[in-house]
Amino acid sequence: DEETPTETTDEPAAVTCEETWPGEPDYSFQDAKRFGRAVPSGERIFVGSDAGLLALTSALEPVWKQPRIEANVYDVADGVVLTSGGNRVVAADSEQGEVLWSFEPPGNHARVAQGPAVQDKTVYVAASQTQTPSTDPEVEYGRLYALQVKTGSKVFVADLSPENREWVQPRYLIADAAGVFV
Repeated sequence: DEETPTETTDEPAAVTCEETWPGEPDYSFQDAKRFGRAVPSGERIFVGSDAGLLALTSALEPVWKQPRIEANVYDVADGVVLTSGGNRVVAADSEQGEVLWSFEPPGNHARVAQGPAVQDKTVYVAASQTQTPSTDPEVEYGRLYALQVKTGSKVFVADLSPENREWVQPRYLIADAAGVFV
């Protein structure tokens, strides 16, 4: 509640960097031009791209590429890279890049909330069937799926829809020791 005095200085807002580096920017890498969020794990960096899932060293040397996965990387847990591309979650082995399992919610207009999230070797996926004119009202839903991180086997499925609504469309998902939040 105390007012902080405003101080003004005559010092410049920016300081000139004493180092420079040569080179031109590279707008592609390993045949990829668009990249998602990079996730470091151990001595590797995992990043989704329009050319597939990439595993790189810290010096950005390629370790492997999985062209079957064009999705964003969300987490790396227990040697599994977890990616999501809007309507499905795909898990790949972090050492070799082979696809271990994939999960796609039911329905023609399924949508996975931003995530997945991992806690205690369980992958949580919030999903819904997007309401469109052609969506079957019998399969509208909002659900939380819990899957085993190594195998993708279902641990449980919970309905997220409130009692006064037939469905809900989850957007974001986080999980930690305090719980799962959708």
